Parts: sequence; C-alpha cells; structure tokens
Amino acid sequence: MTSKTPPAAPTKTVPAKPPKLKLERVFDATPERLWEQWTDPTRYAKWMNPGKADLKIQTFEVRVGGKVAFFMPLDNGQEMPNSGVFHVLDKPRRLVSGAPDKSFLIDVTFTPVGTKQTRMTVVMDGVPSEHHTGATAGWGACFDKLAKRLEA
Repeated sequence: MTSKTPPAAPTKTVPAKPPKLKLERVFDATPERLWEQWTDPTRYAKWMNPGKADLKIQTFEVRVGGKVAFFMPLDNGQEMPNSGVFHVLDKPRRLVSGAPDKSFLIDVTFTPVGTKQTRMTVVMDGVPSEHHTGATAGWGACFDKLAKRLEA
C-alpha cells in the first residue's frame, strides 16, 4: 500500500515593499507657519508643484478623512491628477495624507529647531525605488519654492 502525499501548495511571491523615501529641510519659520502652508489650499497651491504653475485645487477638506484633489500642471502642458485623504492632523506637529487605503502615504512632521526655525521631515511610503531620484529632485524644487514664500 502506498500513500500519496498531497502536492505542496503553491507559494505566493510577495513583491518587496520599496523603502520609504525621507526628505528633510530646516526652514526659517515656526511649526505653525509651516502647518499653514500645508493646510491652507491657497498657500499649498503656490508651492506644491516643482513646475512653474500653481496647483489647480479641486477639493481640500482639512479634517481627518477629508478629501484632497488637485491637478498639477506640468511645464510640458500636461496636467497630472492627484487625490487622497487626510489620515492624521495633529496641529502643528504632524500630518499624514495619501491614498485612502494607505498604499501611498506622505507623513510630515514639524520639529522646532531653536526659536524661529523648524525641521520639516517628509517621509513617503509607497514610492517605487526607481522613482526616488526624481521624487527627491521634485520635492527639492517644491521646498525651494516654500522657502521663498516663507521669506516674503
């Protein structure tokens, strides 16, 4: 008598999650001023685009679960749609926004450095590794625009 062993169950290969992308910059501003730049749609539209044009805000509900939707005009004439929700709003220390299912998140913290400076740390989760270089350059351009707005 021979016993048959059942075939082994196929194993699923789970793709490795890309590493988080972390960006930091110290700004000459209080956490409250930086918070306003992230949560006031008019101010946000002015700096959150590495290109020349302002964002075209469609929806901007600053509350946990609130929706955000905008078009990012690119310098080549195209517009890139973006949307998400606010997951965490801890004024003026931290905000988290991104995809409703949290497959993509932007986690921003504001840490005072001295009396009039703040370290802003942006950690993105869900950006494919091959896009980290481009994302870093784009965010750098946005941070430059933000710094100029804070100087004014």
